[in-house]
Amino acid sequence: MKLLLDHRRNLAGPPQEPRRTTTGTSPDQHRASPDHHRNLAGPPPDHHWNLAGPPQGLAGPPPEPRRTTAGPRRTTTGTSPDHHLKARRSGPTFRPCLLLKAQRSAEGPTFRPDIQALPSAKGPTFCSRPDHQHLIFQVTLGLTPGSLSPTDYGLLPTTVLQAKQTCICNSYHETNPADNIIPSDLYRTKKLVSKLGLTATKIDCCINGCMLYYKDDAAEVTCHICNAPRFKQNSGKQRRPKKDVSYSRLFYLPIIPRLQRLYASMSSAGHMRWHKEKIAKSDVLSHPSDAEAWKHFDRVHPSFAAEPRNIRLGLCTDGFTPYSQTATPYSCWPVILTPYNLPPEMCMTTPFMFLTLIIPGPHNPKAKIDIYLQPLIDDLKLLWEGVLTYDISIKQNFLLRAALLWTIGDFPAYGMLSGWSTAGKLACPYCMENSKAFTLKHGGKNTWFDCHRMFLHANHQFRRNKEAFVKNRIERSPPPPRLSGDEILQRLSNIPTIIEYPMLSESKFPGYGVQHNWIKKSIFWTLPYWRTNLIRHNLDVMHIEKNFLDNIFNTIMDVKGKSKDNVKAMMDIKEFCRRKNLELVTTTDGKLMKPKAPYSFTLEQKRMICQWFKGLKMPDGYGSNISRCVDLKSARLFGLKSHDCHIIMEVLLPIIVSMLPDYISNPLIELSIFFKDLCSSKLSENALRRYEDNIPIILCKLEKIFPPGFFDSMEHLPVHLPYEARVGGPVQYRWMYPFERYLNKLKKYVKNKARPEGSICEAYLSQETTHFCSYYFEPHVRSTRTKMGRNMDFDVEEQSHATLTVFRRQGKPNGKCVERYLNDLEINTANLYVLLNCEEVQNPDNKCFDKGLQALAWGPMRKVKTWPIYIVNGFRFHTKSWSEGRKTENYGVCVRGNTHEEDECDYYGILNEVLDLEYPEEDENFVCLFNCQWYDPVQNRGTRVHPVYGLVDVKHSRRYGKFDPFVLASQAIQVYFSKYPSGRRDKQDCLAVIKTKARGIIDQQYIVATAHQEDEMSSYMPVEIEDMPTTTSTIEMELEDVNSSTSSEEEENQDESEDTLESDENSFDDSD
Repeated sequence: MKLLLDHRRNLAGPPQEPRRTTTGTSPDQHRASPDHHRNLAGPPPDHHWNLAGPPQGLAGPPPEPRRTTAGPRRTTTGTSPDHHLKARRSGPTFRPCLLLKAQRSAEGPTFRPDIQALPSAKGPTFCSRPDHQHLIFQVTLGLTPGSLSPTDYGLLPTTVLQAKQTCICNSYHETNPADNIIPSDLYRTKKLVSKLGLTATKIDCCINGCMLYYKDDAAEVTCHICNAPRFKQNSGKQRRPKKDVSYSRLFYLPIIPRLQRLYASMSSAGHMRWHKEKIAKSDVLSHPSDAEAWKHFDRVHPSFAAEPRNIRLGLCTDGFTPYSQTATPYSCWPVILTPYNLPPEMCMTTPFMFLTLIIPGPHNPKAKIDIYLQPLIDDLKLLWEGVLTYDISIKQNFLLRAALLWTIGDFPAYGMLSGWSTAGKLACPYCMENSKAFTLKHGGKNTWFDCHRMFLHANHQFRRNKEAFVKNRIERSPPPPRLSGDEILQRLSNIPTIIEYPMLSESKFPGYGVQHNWIKKSIFWTLPYWRTNLIRHNLDVMHIEKNFLDNIFNTIMDVKGKSKDNVKAMMDIKEFCRRKNLELVTTTDGKLMKPKAPYSFTLEQKRMICQWFKGLKMPDGYGSNISRCVDLKSARLFGLKSHDCHIIMEVLLPIIVSMLPDYISNPLIELSIFFKDLCSSKLSENALRRYEDNIPIILCKLEKIFPPGFFDSMEHLPVHLPYEARVGGPVQYRWMYPFERYLNKLKKYVKNKARPEGSICEAYLSQETTHFCSYYFEPHVRSTRTKMGRNMDFDVEEQSHATLTVFRRQGKPNGKCVERYLNDLEINTANLYVLLNCEEVQNPDNKCFDKGLQALAWGPMRKVKTWPIYIVNGFRFHTKSWSEGRKTENYGVCVRGNTHEEDECDYYGILNEVLDLEYPEEDENFVCLFNCQWYDPVQNRGTRVHPVYGLVDVKHSRRYGKFDPFVLASQAIQVYFSKYPSGRRDKQDCLAVIKTKARGIIDQQYIVATAHQEDEMSSYMPVEIEDMPTTTSTIEMELEDVNSSTSSEEEENQDESEDTLESDENSFDDSD
């Protein structure tokens, strides 16, 4: 800090005379001059303007006399910590104008709003350089807090950041011509740019979360529930009276002006009608607008559906600790809204996630979260009635309405928002009181063991099985009914809201835990349309998948303290099941011995699997480096994130369980395929209906294998996921991945640990303003809005004039370019492949004088350019030689065959070289080819596809016999190859093929990839209902001393910082 202050003094220099501009006015006066505005060009058509009341200028602060020194302006020492937040409030805001009932049926007047301030934004930075626009200069040079680099904003303290920005402002102000109007310090910059931002409202609340000092209670000074004081007491004698400081404060960022702003810019207004104008395919669910919940809402509310600009919203909330290291626990709960009208490339991205509420800590609000949601619910009610909004895309005003479709959150947040407690034996919000969960006698925990046979068809053989499930029990119950919104509301008629009785959070209603699990009536039921929603709260696939994998991996790897295969589990097996091979054994000397379970690995197998993970390599951007999470000494994994679990469950799990017996590995592979298909970009409604029938079978198979303690609520919830996907649409619009990443950004905003909520609010407003300013930049100006991903390719501009599609380059090369010459065989093969894959060559209507065809006829030059890296189709390809010694594997290539034969399959190979063929002509034409070494594509000889599960293996010792190494770069998709663990000797010559999907690439059917997911659901529907073979007499029992494992079983509390996961992909027996 001292160095920065010294630097500022050096920049200031000795005292100087005040600078004078050529017109005799100060730069500040020149900026605010009305003549200056009149001389500039008119505003762009998509500026954000005030919709209610007179327009306000954006010209900046009023004229101030210039100081004699050029140093930064000093503020008074009594500035409040929320000083800059208050300054931001002075800008124009969207004040919604309600229409009378007589006016709502008529179309509003068409008008062009009047703006004064934008000319100053479009004005020059200084008079001698009119090509430098003022607003662009402010944002692109990092003069707003929101435009700081993540490194600076995440590491530097607040004072250092402000001093750094002030030094930058002062440096540019001093080093530019004397007639510049660049602000000389951070305060002036923020005051200027903040005019384009929106406001935040601070609402005092009870320190115990009992009430808000809001509306009629705004003047109260004590809580009328717990009598806690509102303000802190001033200690000691004060020379001047201080402002009252509340104990707790809620930050509310009004959602109405932020939704109106979507229609104030051409960059977003037209896209808000996309959901109505798109061309959808039948039986394909690629967006929430394709699903039944959206269509049902339109049928029930036709007046709402008649206006395509009305907005559908989703709400998400989750808690996080704003401090990375702290001895005192602190929980902060942001509430985020996101619109679903937008196309996939914009939907649920950071600019369209609106931070609406910041619920203060330090404690989890739990059931009292409804008290903090009151301002948001009031605005949602107002949005249902409609607010007057101007649509810049069609130059009209209209009545904007919005509806909340559902909420998104993990399972505890599900209970907080819905009012149905997700703890206890009735935790499932679908089964409700029909759940058959029970408490284990020895384990002492609730289990959902044998709760899935009632979802099977009435004549299914599992229902009559008395041996494999709870002994001597036949299942005759039908599936539990799904209650409608009206039926649930009828049950809640006698249950009050937490706002009416805040003390409900400390008491239970009669029958709780036996007849129901209601702890309150949710505040969302006050919305007039809430009962008509088919899905009101979503089960989060991300957390369900992660927790399910935790139990699977910890059990099959026999992780001490986390495995579900422990002594108490064995005792419960004897109590509820008939599995003699898993019961405790008493030796001759009276010791209890725990038998080795057939579903867990031996110590040697665990070390093989860990060693396999240690050598695992994945493509760039596909996943994290899992090899760093391996502990070879203890044969376990640690520190895996949710996305690592996502990849392991859906891709790698079949490999590792291939070392287990088939009757154990097959259900686990089926579960992996279930989650993989459920998370696909495109869902088939008919396939989801089949999965509603298949997932109970898969869970019943697992119940026949694992002990009762294995099945907690997370292992039961997948039975309801196909229904939610069929009604709500693809899971990537309803899971927590984008919101968790967003919360991680909010966590980095906390610079003042004494006021974490205020830090988040201030930084969010700065980011919001920065992004809004970027709408008015020229296309060539780099900003957060125009930033492209590192693996995003684009068409090369110099070849956009090419007449043939094959000459239009897709992608971009990278690395060191090396030139070489092709031999006769290479040049003939490459030229033939280009001719066969050029659409215009096959067209008989082409004219012979086409220059592109003439260039193709002459053939390519022998001299070619080669590259080690090529980015195309969203993938980053490396040559095999370039990838050696790296932690990633980017040389796997897959190309679809084009022979149209019945036995045709995909071609898999290794990228050896990237070639640039040049076809000489007046205009230089280039074709990029991949030179690959292919594996033998013949089925059951070099390539095998499992007939049931569709898993692909290739023999790395068998290669394609013909010399046909070239493919167009635009035809290639990326795969990676994985060896099998060394324990599978029959698979040592095989490589598992794992296809990847480019992250962030939008397909023709409009889908976003926020995590690894397949394009479409697989055609493999595993339904194998045979009972598992009797293995008690064939498996040699390995015994373990009970006393040696008792101490570790007492530590079953799972530590999230050491989540252990693992997976693999199954293969098939070698027939050669």
